[in-house]
Amino acid sequence: MPFFIPTPMDSADKKTPDLLPSHYQELPSEDSGRHSDPRRRKIFRKITLALVSIVLLGLLGAKRWDWPIPSDLTVKECPELIPSDLREIGKASIHFALPVSSKSLFLISRGFYSVGGVYFSQSDEISDDVKVEIDIEYNENHDDLDLVKVCSVSKRDGQNGVGIFTPPRHIDRRRQVHLNFKVHVIFPKSSSGALRIPNLDVEMPVFSQHIGDLSSVVFDYFGIKTAVGSIQSESLTAHIAKLSDANGAITGHFNTSTYLELETANGVIDVSVDVYNLDEEKASGVRMKTANAAIAGALSLKSVNTTGGSFYVSAQTSVGSVKLDFPEAPVGSALSVQAETAMGHVDVGLHETFEGRFGLKTVMGQTVLDYNPETEKERGREVHVSRVGGGQLTGNVSRNEAGKTRGEVRLQTSMALVKLRL
Repeated sequence: MPFFIPTPMDSADKKTPDLLPSHYQELPSEDSGRHSDPRRRKIFRKITLALVSIVLLGLLGAKRWDWPIPSDLTVKECPELIPSDLREIGKASIHFALPVSSKSLFLISRGFYSVGGVYFSQSDEISDDVKVEIDIEYNENHDDLDLVKVCSVSKRDGQNGVGIFTPPRHIDRRRQVHLNFKVHVIFPKSSSGALRIPNLDVEMPVFSQHIGDLSSVVFDYFGIKTAVGSIQSESLTAHIAKLSDANGAITGHFNTSTYLELETANGVIDVSVDVYNLDEEKASGVRMKTANAAIAGALSLKSVNTTGGSFYVSAQTSVGSVKLDFPEAPVGSALSVQAETAMGHVDVGLHETFEGRFGLKTVMGQTVLDYNPETEKERGREVHVSRVGGGQLTGNVSRNEAGKTRGEVRLQTSMALVKLRL
């Protein structure tokens, strides 16, 4: 059949030939429908656009998250996370190596699902790198690894670290996400003497911290900031160390030559500390602070010169007791102690080498000075009490006139016993 193209009529009043059956000719045209119901087409267009957007987001954006990576970090590499063992679905692992020669090492975490523990240890292997091994447990029924970025990161001036990043908030209330990270930081053995690390910073808000026996590692600075989870130490040696935990306990053994700061809000502090003084002109100190728990500390004071040395210790809480003991202190050393609480007793036991002033104060309790005159005579010390009563007790203990002001002890509470043991 030839292809027929009708030509225009000569006049508008001429009729178009009936090329279609009559019942088709009675239907409204597309143009008439478009103009007759504009609201219906507008609604249809919006619904279509919404459906297309949902499909595109599902196809293209399902694995895109707002990663909370701090702006001061340079991301070097974020390797793909794969299961560590095909027989153990729900587990993955990743490894990094950080140069010991770095000016600073650091660990950082951000995000709603960044939860776990950090474990510090030292191997017998001599190496130029600190190993960071991360094991990830995730929900095998969901593709939860898509929520995780574990990256090698750096800051300016030779600072190298590892970061764990997850979305900053819960992505879907209907979805049960399970993620848990175990971070193993393994320091190498030094070829000669103790391994020196200039600086280590850990800022992981929802990670507990477990410090193993690092007695052969010396840090110029060691810092931890966490909010949920305890801090435990078998042995940490640092010239300066600052450990902060908002809601967990701080326990274990520490060594410092300059300054140790332990701070929490809702956890106990129960530690033993070896405090070394390298320069009598600069006191070595320990500061312990919590708010709603007890403080217990055993502090051994040591000097590089065997005798002398300068030290200070501060312990402060609001609701809880304070108990301090000084099992070791050099002869001729100067010690300043301040222990304070509001609702709990204060009990401090000094080493027999202590010389200086003391002051005890309470509002609704007793002040007790515990000592044996005969024992003090054998030690060559004299005890003088200058004021007793009104919730206060003051005095000094010394071997000579110069010793009366060498050190100072101030103990205070509001509603309990204050006790000083000489």
